[in-house]
Amino acid sequence: MDNLEETLREKVEELLKNYNQLVEKKNDSAGRRARKNAQELKNLMTELRKDVLVKQKENKESRSKKKGSTKKSKKSSEESED
Repeated sequence: MDNLEETLREKVEELLKNYNQLVEKKNDSAGRRARKNAQELKNLMTELRKDVLVKQKENKESRSKKKGSTKKSKKSSEESED
């Protein structure tokens, strides 16, 4: 995750730098670089969204396993009391 955060920061900084050069200095090459940076960020965001879905699914599965084991232990303790 740290690597992803670092990569995102670098790409955003690079995008802003190029965008500012386009706006302030009327540098068309910087505009092309800014568009390229934006596309790279879009691709990174797509990867991030996929990773988030995988993590959410893993978290949901681990919670359901914990609930299942809790229910089993409650049932076995109730049965032992009888």
